[in-house]
Amino acid sequence: MKTTVYYFTGTGNSLAAAEGLSRALGDCEIVPIARARETGGTVKPGADRIGIVCPVYFFGLPALVADFAARLNPGGVSYLFAVVTMGGSGGSAALQQLDGILQKGPGGRGLDAGFMVRMPGNYILM
Repeated sequence: MKTTVYYFTGTGNSLAAAEGLSRALGDCEIVPIARARETGGTVKPGADRIGIVCPVYFFGLPALVADFAARLNPGGVSYLFAVVTMGGSGGSAALQQLDGILQKGPGGRGLDAGFMVRMPGNYILM
């Protein structure tokens, strides 16, 4: 069963999570969400399972990830999951936000599962 994991990373934590998933799942392609930004229109994955991995930014999704999710059409996918990495809290709010965006998107379906991974905090106080 082929899996595509779309990821966005700012500091490398989410990339490390995506790479770990890829090793554990096998037959997995890791695709940067930034690459999908270069192509307009709907994103139609060619895999049985789809994963989205990203960090939590202020109790929500990074804007790039939210825009990508709004264009993703997972209509024919058998399993759709997300992993959010966070240094503190806000993971459940980010997963709820992502689920809502996906339900309103072209595929009209939400997440089958969502996972939160606590990573070392790297937020710099101003």
